[in-house]
Amino acid sequence: MTAALSISQIDLDSMLGVGVAVPGPIDADGSLLALPLQPAWRGLKIRQLLQQKLNHPVLVEKDGTAAAIGERWIGRSARARDFAYLYLGTGVGSGLILNGSIYRGGTANAGEFGQIAALRMGEWSPEDGPRMVPECNPTASLPV
Repeated sequence: MTAALSISQIDLDSMLGVGVAVPGPIDADGSLLALPLQPAWRGLKIRQLLQQKLNHPVLVEKDGTAAAIGERWIGRSARARDFAYLYLGTGVGSGLILNGSIYRGGTANAGEFGQIAALRMGEWSPEDGPRMVPECNPTASLPV
């Protein structure tokens, strides 16, 4: 990370902080929970680790929330006070702007949809369709 900052030629004295977008679900303190398709990163305290390495404040947002913030700043919805940004990644989620401000909810995971289709071949439900797994349940066991 230090090498990336050095290459970027950013004046570290002018840097206010670092923003990181990650697939949800996340913890309100910036820890990664049951990330889909990334079992090695589950439980990683990414915010804390980056703050220690960079000696700057770090904000961790789920990817859908980060996308909604970007849309609010410079997108077509720059002047909209209320909208939902639909985000398709390893799962389906969204970012919510309500009354002109980002809405994270009590767990920093507002806007996550309840289920996604399992991506691995051979993961079938008893009804002979793709097995559904909860995306927002940090204790859910996902195929590794």
